[in-house]
Amino acid sequence: SSDVCSSDLNDELTDDDGDGYSEEDGDCNDGDAAINPDAADVANDGIDQDCDGQDASSSNMSIAQISAGDLVVTEIMQNPSAADDSVGEWFEIYNDTSFEIDLNGLQIRDEGSDTFTVSESVILNGYSRAVFANNGDLASNGGVDADYVYSGFSLANGDDEIVLLYDSVIFDLVAYDGGPNFP
Repeated sequence: SSDVCSSDLNDELTDDDGDGYSEEDGDCNDGDAAINPDAADVANDGIDQDCDGQDASSSNMSIAQISAGDLVVTEIMQNPSAADDSVGEWFEIYNDTSFEIDLNGLQIRDEGSDTFTVSESVILNGYSRAVFANNGDLASNGGVDADYVYSGFSLANGDDEIVLLYDSVIFDLVAYDGGPNFP
């Protein structure tokens, strides 16, 4: 019985994988040199590389992971005076979370037939805004610095809507009437 205990103690003191750490030093997997207390933990892979008892999680969320109200339309330029509507329309989206959100896959539509889907990675930091414009050329769009340029969607000068959604989750819906007040 004392031989088994001695053997177990020897295993705890020995660095079996050659990473500079034994089990006694905090190596939680002494059979894999990539796992030790000084290793960088890869977020969301299900492995605790740094032996702190948990897998790191990324602060970046996909559009599928957020809830209603996490994205909000905060500004709409449906009738620009610095450029024609066809090159100067834009709207702004606000991230009302502390997480970075990748907007890839976000669907934008109105209650009619206008629609587009964000088709590339657009990272929106927590508590930050992104501008979506129908033209990315500052010289012709009235000087708007666009974070994403869309097509297939126009903002009526009268009444219209902007709906932000993914799958069946509506994050925000803003309807405006073209009057002097927004919305």
